[in-house]
Amino acid sequence: MEFLIPIVVGAVIGYITNWLAIKMLFRPHYEKRFLGMKVPFTPGLIPKEKSRIAKSVGNTVSEYLLSPEIIIKSVFKNGNDEKFKKWIEYNINKLKESNKSIKNLFIGIIGEERFNSLSNTIEEGITNFINSGIEDWKLKEDKNKLSIDNIDELEGDKETLEEIIPDDIIIGIKNYIQDHDQEIVHEIRNLFKEPSVQLKIKESIERIVTKNVSKLITTFISVEIITDRIFKAMEDYIYNPRINEDTISIITIAIDKVLEKEISKQKLYGSISLIVNKNVEKFINKPIYSIIGNIDETKVNRITDFSKTIFKTFTINKLPYIVELLNISKVIEDEINEFDVAFAEDIIIEIANKELKAITWFGALLGGIMGILMPFLTMISVKY
Repeated sequence: MEFLIPIVVGAVIGYITNWLAIKMLFRPHYEKRFLGMKVPFTPGLIPKEKSRIAKSVGNTVSEYLLSPEIIIKSVFKNGNDEKFKKWIEYNINKLKESNKSIKNLFIGIIGEERFNSLSNTIEEGITNFINSGIEDWKLKEDKNKLSIDNIDELEGDKETLEEIIPDDIIIGIKNYIQDHDQEIVHEIRNLFKEPSVQLKIKESIERIVTKNVSKLITTFISVEIITDRIFKAMEDYIYNPRINEDTISIITIAIDKVLEKEISKQKLYGSISLIVNKNVEKFINKPIYSIIGNIDETKVNRITDFSKTIFKTFTINKLPYIVELLNISKVIEDEINEFDVAFAEDIIIEIANKELKAITWFGALLGGIMGILMPFLTMISVKY
């Protein structure tokens, strides 16, 4: 018993001491006062130094774990290029099979309100760009006319489209028609094949025949037969090899006639706005597959390579700025400071529970060893 009691007492004291020391790291959570005086060792070490710990952890993580260099290195590590390529290919193939329109796709991503705002902004931007181009050209042409006295007068003047539209644009349109005559004729032929178009043409021919051909003739030859023969003649003409020259000539003459018409600037700008709105609306309501359905593997590879280049350039040039803008150290510091002390205690204990228990029992072991040594040291001191 002489040796057993000191061992037990030493072990208990060592266990309790280490257990208490660990508890004092976290508790009490807040400062305690007695008779207006602060109780020593309150709050616990971690609650007391919470702000300093948060700042230190934030700085360490942002400097050594989530620095721009480390993030860039992680983005471009081996294997990510192939993953990026597969991701692009997967999404392109998914879009090729999608029946969604461009409008519905973007609404699903950014919401209807934002999409409508974006669509309106694009329409206004295109309209203003066209209008400003026309206006700049007109200002150059009419600069000798402009003065404070006649600006209002010029605004209300009616002019022909040829006077309003810049010469370069008119020449460009006519040259384009000349250079793409085969494609234009091909599209006309495709349009002529449409059943709805054929029906409208036949109805128009039938109305003209009924109105202009005498009843005596239609008694012997029905309106339907006349209509069919005229339609057949039109069809033969459209597929005649000489139609290219005739079509271009007709289109050019039609353009010249349109250009001779007088129109006010307000009406012109209104027409431009209406055309832009209709075309933007038509485009955004197209099914996605109709736009990217013909993309083959070669084009997919080009898109992938281009996207990788853009992404790499953006990452290298802009990511450091974005990381700096995010201020990761401050974000981590604020998040840790917002933790409830009890929550922080639970996290640390959950992570280091095994080690903390080992420290507690190690205190009991050291206390037990001291309990063994004390009787021997006492005997030695008494003897000498």
